[in-house]
Amino acid sequence: MEPCSGRATEGVAGHRDQAGEPMETFDFLDQVMTLFGDLTDGTAEDRLDDPTPCDEWKVRHLLGHAIGAAYVYANVMQGTNEMVPGSTPPDLDRLGSLVGENHRAAVRGAFAHLRDAGGAVDDLDAPASTFWAEGSLDWVLRMWANDFLVHCWDLATATGQDLAVPDDLAQAGLDLSYDYVVEVSRPAGRVSPATEVGDGATTFERLVTHYGRSL
Repeated sequence: MEPCSGRATEGVAGHRDQAGEPMETFDFLDQVMTLFGDLTDGTAEDRLDDPTPCDEWKVRHLLGHAIGAAYVYANVMQGTNEMVPGSTPPDLDRLGSLVGENHRAAVRGAFAHLRDAGGAVDDLDAPASTFWAEGSLDWVLRMWANDFLVHCWDLATATGQDLAVPDDLAQAGLDLSYDYVVEVSRPAGRVSPATEVGDGATTFERLVTHYGRSL
């Protein structure tokens, strides 16, 4: 099983000076939210208590993690570090409660709030810090998006849904993950060792196995 949360720091060779243009960063973020949102829409209520590939996490906890994190990162973009109760560090009972009576509406509402906050951002080089990551706003947003790109696999696997990730999106995540996972998260024990993957693996399969998932 794989831990579902950890903290990253931007001081990693190869990424500190690679802040993207706003549209590039927010396009990455938007594509991930679209994938995760579509998977959420496809998740039936009777699957909310099913296990996920994340250790001890049920589907409702994973959805609550997405909801809480979206509000946290919206706060960061608005210049505050206000945390969502239960999200930092994750409290599974409180995360599950964030889903409410309508898990689809809760996730979509949180992502809409995050998109709205992003629309007001004009400086991706501004410093930002959350429980999970610290560095430039660009770095922090990319870390969140990359983690939730992997969580798309977790949700699809847990609920038995098909997941088609564009190769350019998967490659962007894989490129970003090498220093982040190898240099920061894995030495700190927040990401499991990489698992084996065959020569014919897709780019997305290489990404999720790099994060310690087992295909």
